[in-house]
Amino acid sequence: MKYAQDFIQSYWAIENQFESTYVSQSILDKLLKGKIKTLTELRKSNSENYAENKFYTVIHYKVKEETSEKTFDISEKTFDIIDSIFINEQ
Repeated sequence: MKYAQDFIQSYWAIENQFESTYVSQSILDKLLKGKIKTLTELRKSNSENYAENKFYTVIHYKVKEETSEKTFDISEKTFDIIDSIFINEQ
């Protein structure tokens, strides 16, 4: 877990928008079952369950949508990708 946190704080990870979020067992369960589909939903659920113990760390990052079309649309779509899940030391 220490190495994962060191990685998250590295220059490369910050530049590539890697982040970590501590979650509880119930939030992780919803995430793995597909009931939570976005990072916004994850954060909202996590804040609603703030009193629960956060036994897991979810490492995630953003990816820009790549399209073959050349458009002048200023807004870029991004997707949140879960990279890994760690069990926290207790």
